[in-house]
Amino acid sequence: MKRFRIKAPSSAASRFIIFLTGMILISLIGYSFSFDSMGPMLFAIYFMFGFLLQRGTFCGAALISSVVLLKEYRGLIAIALSILTAMLGLAVLSKIGWITANPRKLELLPAIVGGTLFGVGMVLAGGCISGSLFKATELRFNSILAVIGIFIGIALIGKGPGARFRQMLSDTTNDLSIGPSLADLIGISYTKLGILVALIGIVLFIFFIRNQKRKTKSKKNTMRISLGSLSERGWSMIAVGVGIGILSWPVYFASQRLGVTYGFGAAKIPASLLQLVIFNQVKIVGLIAWSFIVGSALSAWLRGDMIFRSADRETLIFSFVGGLLVGSGAVIGWGCFVGNMLTGWALLSIHSLVFGITMVSANWITTIFYMRGW
Repeated sequence: MKRFRIKAPSSAASRFIIFLTGMILISLIGYSFSFDSMGPMLFAIYFMFGFLLQRGTFCGAALISSVVLLKEYRGLIAIALSILTAMLGLAVLSKIGWITANPRKLELLPAIVGGTLFGVGMVLAGGCISGSLFKATELRFNSILAVIGIFIGIALIGKGPGARFRQMLSDTTNDLSIGPSLADLIGISYTKLGILVALIGIVLFIFFIRNQKRKTKSKKNTMRISLGSLSERGWSMIAVGVGIGILSWPVYFASQRLGVTYGFGAAKIPASLLQLVIFNQVKIVGLIAWSFIVGSALSAWLRGDMIFRSADRETLIFSFVGGLLVGSGAVIGWGCFVGNMLTGWALLSIHSLVFGITMVSANWITTIFYMRGW
């Protein structure tokens, strides 16, 4: 296939687009609060989520794998700060009664099997669900194939032949009464433990980051706030991580007002379309979350990242197979990287902790094998 590129708009046009988009998003959020309708606000937040991830190249698979590939730990720090920021906000919102913290009940085998499939798949696919989606908007052909694989994996396990296997895994551990959160296990309220852990963690990371910057005296990872920087430059992954954590607060609030138990999650984006097209079931929150694609595509266009890029046949095959594993793992494990780690860990969910630890371990092991050409 011929390589082509969608040209980015001029700097002046980019600034105008950013300004106009910002006004629209503010209007949507204002409408939600004025008329007590959470749909427009959720649309705006998922739009910003997609924009943030693309702008900061915040892909869970890459950030986790970089520890093994490059001995680079900034990605893990960004993920940790995102989780701690989300935890602090959700604990405070729970304390004042605006939300009900609802960590997922532990299903041990689904968490382990789902985390393993997801961790292996995200390496082969070159992205988790959110990462593959925003890279697909950059016209990366391998990511487009990964997204197709994710759709098929979700369909096969969700309602297809693999549904019985998923149910069998759930049935083997459905009598476990642990948790569902670490707070329950310890015997302390989620609000107290969440606020304590989040504040201690954030303070420690702030001191660590300041110390590292003092040693390197580098300004490369700073974030300049201006219309020009919004439209033209990449953003610090640390800033993006904190931003995602902050976005999780209104997402959880709005989702519960719309009758959805759990908050942030990228798996609901492809799942909602499959449910609508194949099973004629309308999942309103999942369909609203498709604004993620719009936000990501806008960011890619403004940065000039919309460049069709293919790859060799082996990489394309791996990407598709990896997508199958990621989609299957998300359904079996009841969530993706965003749902189980960024939200689930923020809620101190034992199920999400098991999924996340398994996923990271599988990612690192697969990355090592991949590096050795296995």
